[in-house]
Amino acid sequence: MTKSCVVFAISVDSEDRLFVVTEFLDMIKARYSDCDVYIGINYGSHDKIESIIESYNLNAKYRRLTDPFFHTRSDDSAYQIALSLLHESKKTYDVCWFVHTKGGFNGREEQRKLYIEDFYSRRDYIESKFGQLPHLGVFGYRSGVYWVDHTNPVQPHITNSFMRNIWSEEKNSEFKYDLCKVIIIETMFALRGELIHNFLNKYEDFFTSKLRMFFFECEISNLLSSKQGYYQGLVDKRNWATKESMKPLFDEWIETNKLYHLENYFDLI
Repeated sequence: MTKSCVVFAISVDSEDRLFVVTEFLDMIKARYSDCDVYIGINYGSHDKIESIIESYNLNAKYRRLTDPFFHTRSDDSAYQIALSLLHESKKTYDVCWFVHTKGGFNGREEQRKLYIEDFYSRRDYIESKFGQLPHLGVFGYRSGVYWVDHTNPVQPHITNSFMRNIWSEEKNSEFKYDLCKVIIIETMFALRGELIHNFLNKYEDFFTSKLRMFFFECEISNLLSSKQGYYQGLVDKRNWATKESMKPLFDEWIETNKLYHLENYFDLI
């Protein structure tokens, strides 16, 4: 049986948007009540959030970000706090589900409904694929095309080893492969547990570093998987903007890195 957890990032500062928190907690209660839940509450979020969490009687640990220095003005800093709780627990999981309060500061009603009703509802199917396909690293809903500034691929001022090693164009013992140009978007995804556990164990400076906005959308949900030779699963296998199939980009990545054992993954997912 798959052992899973939920990593939940909350960023809601106004009372009239607290319903976004309850919508996601309703989903977690209905579909993930057997899971440990690690919740990061972003800096400046509404002071009723802790009591709302408590009312759900989940197997949850939560922590609020209190230092404004680490606030990224996005879900990244809340995810960072949630992962500190996961890491401190010393528990390991087969699959980690990443959830954040999409629409906590704006509308995004359609996007939130899409993920609650048509992504997190696929838990059994997605977890079965992680079990069947040993080189499936991450599973998201939809994707776009990754961009890389080849004129300055590795900023010399990046001192955080976890960020520098992921981005380096020089292969290293951990990140051996070129990145896949397919990028899972919207920062809600399921990740193979060993990838995040190994990352957090090796790069503890992650917890004491200020992240840049989109760190989870770029590095964690994409590069962490593809640069270690793991495939990215998608519900919608088309480019979200152009509606073109992503298969040519997956095939290019497989050919570039000689990962021929992944050639049938597109059709198996």
